[in-house]
Amino acid sequence: MLGLGLGYETAVDYGQGFPIFLNFRHTFRPDKLFTPFVNVAIGTRYRLADYYYYFDYMPTIYNETSFGYYMVVSSGFQARKFTFNGGMFFKSVADDEFYVGLEIKCGYKF
Repeated sequence: MLGLGLGYETAVDYGQGFPIFLNFRHTFRPDKLFTPFVNVAIGTRYRLADYYYYFDYMPTIYNETSFGYYMVVSSGFQARKFTFNGGMFFKSVADDEFYVGLEIKCGYKF
């Protein structure tokens, strides 16, 4: 299944943003009630302006909006229309600061 995604996220160290991505999900046995799947998403992340954060003793100030990279690789399960998955994300702020981490998501298919 291929789709487009739009999200909202916020974090202490890199501010608020809107990931906009192309999403690919492969469900192994879609005819079953309970089935595993893998998910890959790649796109961009629009970061809002005027966000301040402090790293050690030096303040870093971003006064402009910017686009960065966004990618997620995850796996999980689907039970009817409910999904639950976890995986790794890779994202950047203005093409120069990269962040890697873990995320957990749940959803409902309409």
